[in-house]
Amino acid sequence: GRQTVLKYVPPVPRVFPVGRLDFESTGLILLTNDGDMALRISHPRYHLPKTYLVTVIGKLSVDKIAQMEKGVKLDDGLTAPTKVEIQPSKLGQSIFKI
Repeated sequence: GRQTVLKYVPPVPRVFPVGRLDFESTGLILLTNDGDMALRISHPRYHLPKTYLVTVIGKLSVDKIAQMEKGVKLDDGLTAPTKVEIQPSKLGQSIFKI
């Protein structure tokens, strides 16, 4: 029931968000008036690789990295295996590309 980014754009021309941001995430959302393109970019069946830069509080353990690389169980199923690349980080944080 939460509002989306579409609240902030006029209804005409109609635009479609490409992907989404979870509630506690920040980042860029692309908007396009090409619905087919939005689908091709965001739907999992097209297997378009995406890269996320993630910052978390605490140290990311070797076990957690291995778990993410194998796939993580979520409420709606298992995530795809991925590559985790650790980035330079500030004290008390872990920053990584996934």
